[in-house]
Amino acid sequence: MRAILRDFKDAIEPEDVFLLNDPYTAGGNHLPDWVIARPVFVAGKLVAFACNRAHQADIGGGAAGTYNSAATEIFHEGIRLPVLKLIEGGSTRDDLWRLLMINTRLPEALGRRPARHDRLDPHRRRAAGGCWSRSWASSARRRFLRGRAGPCRPPLPRLHRPPGQGRVARRGAGRQRLLRADRRQDRRHPDGEGPTA
Repeated sequence: MRAILRDFKDAIEPEDVFLLNDPYTAGGNHLPDWVIARPVFVAGKLVAFACNRAHQADIGGGAAGTYNSAATEIFHEGIRLPVLKLIEGGSTRDDLWRLLMINTRLPEALGRRPARHDRLDPHRRRAAGGCWSRSWASSARRRFLRGRAGPCRPPLPRLHRPPGQGRVARRGAGRQRLLRADRRQDRRHPDGEGPTA
């Protein structure tokens, strides 16, 4: 969202919809994952974005599908999208839509025109009509945002373990297996490719 705010600053309107995918200029994670973002306004003030990130079936590039194992540079992977205003003031930009359609081998898989921004409307309405409409600066707004991010939080500590930080079994053979596995991992490169020198 930083890229949208950076590139469009004061040119964000309630009925606009933004599209991006480029990891270098727009904050995307990789080219096949397109982000569609719609602003949420309360009392005329931009307070959030309702977003959808979805993996696309084909975005051009050197190979059909969304993975080109022979790619040696980002241009081999497919179309790069900086932050673009796909829908401006509620109207789809036909020139941009045509550009997207001719850069895929599967235009029917990208969806109907206009793009899939309509899926964001219930979330945008819920945010605008919920806790923010009473007092968008209140603690209710923070509770709402924590509620949206809440399902992501519990698994993260379990999934992320710095290299060398072992799992611990209380006793028995299970403990020995875990310690051996952690020692083997410590002898590998940080990227997991082969033993260190």
